[in-house]
Formats: sequence, structure tokens, C-alpha cells
Amino acid sequence: MQPVPLATLQQYCDQMLSSLRPFDAVAHALYHTMRNTGLRFEDCYNTDRWRDNGNSTFSVATAKHSNTRTIPYSLLSPLHLQRLTNNTPHVFPYSYTQYLRYYARFFPAPRLMCRHKPIKTHLFRHLKAKELKASGVNDANIQAYLGERQLSSAQQYIYSTIYDAAIL
Repeated sequence: MQPVPLATLQQYCDQMLSSLRPFDAVAHALYHTMRNTGLRFEDCYNTDRWRDNGNSTFSVATAKHSNTRTIPYSLLSPLHLQRLTNNTPHVFPYSYTQYLRYYARFFPAPRLMCRHKPIKTHLFRHLKAKELKASGVNDANIQAYLGERQLSSAQQYIYSTIYDAAIL
């Protein structure tokens, strides 16, 4: 199994986002925020967990560990930011299943795997951890950024091997 290089993963994600944007701006906003922040789907989708700090940042109470992450406005898609700052109720109108369908339809490498399991929207979390590591951030700071309780959990994202099952 040959791992997919970081640059290729970045290219896949960016290609998906540019393909999705004209088709569904709301789905694009959700995936754009996941791509830039490394937040899990549930944390981006459930906007009732987001609080505007008034200093160009939001606090997000994550679902998995109830950790609070601070997210700068600059990492959000413009539509997501607009809806959060205007307190628009229920920013994302579809179910998780519908967003997975969009992912399957628009993602250019639909058979990516990690530890012998298909990787879907969680790819954005893996990608963010790998990008932070590549930019010189240490593992403990990546752990804090991702909101993981255990360093070993963060390292699963940082050092995971992602491969394309279509080319095995």
C-alpha cells in the first residue's frame, strides 16, 4: 500500500470544494469549515455549540470531549461566518446522510482508506493534523488544537497512513 502524499490529499480536498461550491453553497460552507479547522462534522453541523467571542473568534464546545476550541473568523467559509454572526437558526438544512452523499459525489478519490476502513469527512481532520505537523507544530500543540484528551489520539491523525484502495 502506497500512502497518498499530503499534497495530493490537499489537492483532492480543494478540488472537491471547488466542484461543490456552485452546486450547493451550504454544503460547501460546511466542508470548507471542516477543511480549515479540523473540526468533526458534528461540531460544525451543530451550530448551537458555537459562541461568538466578540473578538473575531468563536468558541466551539466539541461534542466528543466537551473541549472548547477557539476558531478565528478567518478559518470559516464566508457563508458559515455570515450565518453564525447573524444568528441564523439551523445553518445546515440537510442530514449527515445527505452530506455524505455530496461527499461521495464530489470527492475525486472516493476509495480513500485509513487503517483498512473507508475515510470520508474525517479526512479533513487527518489533513489538518498533517498540515500542522508539516508546518512545524509539535504533537502536543496539535493535540490541543484538535481537542484530543490523549496525545496518542492526536498522533493517530498526525501519523496515519491514508491510501487509495482503487490503486491497490
